[in-house]
Amino acid sequence: MIALVVTHFARTAQLALAALGLALILALPLGVRAALRPRGRWSSAAVALAVTGMSLPSFVLGPLLLIVIGVWLRWLPIGGSEVAASVALPAATL
Repeated sequence: MIALVVTHFARTAQLALAALGLALILALPLGVRAALRPRGRWSSAAVALAVTGMSLPSFVLGPLLLIVIGVWLRWLPIGGSEVAASVALPAATL
């Protein structure tokens, strides 16, 4: 049982760190920009993004991102783990 957890820990840590990094890269500049003008466009966009992100369940957001970004736009791979870009969609979902 412990061996199973240990074998998959590296991928789980990679995904968690990618999700944290993506959240910081997006949230900090948007939050600072929104704080400069509390009732401006950036503030409204930050609130709308935060409410949408908290309201939309991950089992809806994940397939939606797969379809739009992976299939329609073909910006990122939708499967595999050979390239670093394959962790982007799951990290964005988290």
